[in-house]
Amino acid sequence: MLRAVMGPFGSGKTTGCGPIEIVKRAMRQSPMPDGISRSRWGVVRNSYPQLRDTTIPTFHQWILELGDWRATDYDLVINKIQTEDGHPVEATIHFRALDKPQDIRNLLSLELTGAFFNEAREIALPIVNAMRGRIGRYPPKNADGSGGATWHGIWMDTNPPDIDHWFYKMFEIQRPQYCITCKDRQGGIILFENGRCPKCNAVLGVPYTKLWKQPSGRSEQAENLPFLPIGYYANLAAGQDKEFISVYVDGEYGYVSDGKAVYPQFDASKHVSKETLKADPQYPLIIGFDNTGRDQATIICQFMPWGQMRILHEFLITDTCTRLMIKDVIRPFLVSKYYGAQLILTGDPAGVKRSDTDERTSFQEISEILKMEATPARSNSLSARFTAVESLLMRFCGKYGYGMLIDPSCMHLIKGFRGEYRMRRIQVVGKEMYTDKPEKNLVSHIHDACQYACMAVEDALTLLTPAQGLWPDRTSAPIESGGWSAFT
Repeated sequence: MLRAVMGPFGSGKTTGCGPIEIVKRAMRQSPMPDGISRSRWGVVRNSYPQLRDTTIPTFHQWILELGDWRATDYDLVINKIQTEDGHPVEATIHFRALDKPQDIRNLLSLELTGAFFNEAREIALPIVNAMRGRIGRYPPKNADGSGGATWHGIWMDTNPPDIDHWFYKMFEIQRPQYCITCKDRQGGIILFENGRCPKCNAVLGVPYTKLWKQPSGRSEQAENLPFLPIGYYANLAAGQDKEFISVYVDGEYGYVSDGKAVYPQFDASKHVSKETLKADPQYPLIIGFDNTGRDQATIICQFMPWGQMRILHEFLITDTCTRLMIKDVIRPFLVSKYYGAQLILTGDPAGVKRSDTDERTSFQEISEILKMEATPARSNSLSARFTAVESLLMRFCGKYGYGMLIDPSCMHLIKGFRGEYRMRRIQVVGKEMYTDKPEKNLVSHIHDACQYACMAVEDALTLLTPAQGLWPDRTSAPIESGGWSAFT
């Protein structure tokens, strides 16, 4: 089982999860034949300086008097306590720095009872996965089935990571389960497959992961306050932007950017849907492409009659061309999910440039594959593109919320809005200066595609008369169909 505690700065996560939890588990380990209750524990941080400066001092502060510190080995041996029934305890705590996937080799010969990951958001997922194979290995089990670890597992603490981090995906989205009744031939758990137990077909299971979220440092339920300076969280929040406060004071998922966010109007609580968005078959799908370069991005959205732009899907593929993106990804997706939908296609005006190889434009390739005309956005001006998005972010649509609502699955787009789509900071002593163009990174491609789609909506609202309709002569169905059964 994987357990985790996530919370703000200063909330006592490491103390509770680290030294106190290990001592508690070590005292519950059944003794070996010689009467000694032995166990081994791994404590992992992503670098030795961080182990030395933060993690190890916390352990020393709380439990150093319970054992002996072996500085050359980075080991702490707890040997001055007993179990509740009087058996001596010998618990070895190995402190290890494991940062990169190649560090997995450092785990290959390690046999542990359990492991604690300190600041899990800094640890690569392959390290966590490799550690699963090293726990429960000590004390060793006898051939007759006796002995072994009384309890084994992995637990971790962390400040909130980004929403595209493995931690978020594992504890908030995937959330694996195991069957409450069935066991394998060793008596172990049976994990669900495709939402069901493969043995008894049960659909109600036990969570394999468990996440405890600590309350905001500014709330009445804030933890660890007696051990913090007076006004700690107020001082921490003073002068900081809302994303910093959200992550490090309130303990919410977010992104702390080293730069200037392009869209300071964005607020995840207002602009990100709490539930999966579903398209309405009465209205066309608007598809925006970033259709130049080797990194291809597409968003699929819908503009609703009450003035709200709903972002339904995002696609981002690196090192490919427009033709392959449309042919192998976008068209199959539209055929399988939105068969017969009316489409509006738009993209980067630079896509009208002819290829050096076959003199075709990317818009010609899109039109050919999707069997309808794709129209370049009216401008590539950053000002025009930003304004089209900003007007939707700031628009209030009454009971429907704000003018842009994003499906929670669009993690690259959301990460960009949180601050990854940014003006890069210029290193100038004495003042803050930023570039006048957004930094080129993966999320910038998704945001380019979003801007072109928003410009199509803006053009329809400002340039067309009511008599013409919102999308005159610009919609077409890529495949003949009698309806959108996929929406039900």
